Amino acid sequence: PVTIWSSNELTQPETSESVSTGFVYSPEWIDGLGFSMDWYKIEISNFISSLGVGDILTRCYTQGIDSACALVQRDMSGSLNGNPGEISRILSTTANFKGGSHIEGIDWNVDYRFETTAGTWRVNWDSAYVIYNGDLGKLRDGEVTADGVISSGNSAGYLTAASSGGGTTFRLKSNVTLSWSKDDWSASLTANYQSKQDESCVNVTSVAAIVTGK
Repeated sequence: PVTIWSSNELTQPETSESVSTGFVYSPEWIDGLGFSMDWYKIEISNFISSLGVGDILTRCYTQGIDSACALVQRDMSGSLNGNPGEISRILSTTANFKGGSHIEGIDWNVDYRFETTAGTWRVNWDSAYVIYNGDLGKLRDGEVTADGVISSGNSAGYLTAASSGGGTTFRLKSNVTLSWSKDDWSASLTANYQSKQDESCVNVTSVAAIVTGK
């Protein structure tokens, strides 16, 4: 089928609300030590986006959403390829999604600097924890969004279906760096941690189908 991507003159501005708070603490009794923590929440309503072909077909044929089915056109006469009823065109336009999005998390940092006869040392621990990444209202898996779509719930810690990692949100990401410098010399060592992910079976079956050709 042919996929047509287009803009939509009826699209309205999206709105967002952001809230954040945090603190910084440096104890007097440990010279060079600093600690900071920030909490944030970002809510976007009337989210402007467009649906991919897979999303359109899933919402139409799996979830039975009429607005998604309206984007699918069939060649009922079979004039294109001699197959009456086959999908001939899928229309994907920009639109406002009332379901919006909700992102919430905590970032923190611990930094310690000190001097020795061997040089200047620094230990930095930087982390980000995602509390929720999903639909507006912090919906759970299976609940229905304002667009009438079944929510996938909190995507934090899940590998997005049909992706290789680019569409994933780690629940926790953390970096620890040890740095040293003296005169004209410097060196650093960094360790990175990313929390586990739960993977959809769709990814496994898709790869198996490609490998086996079935």
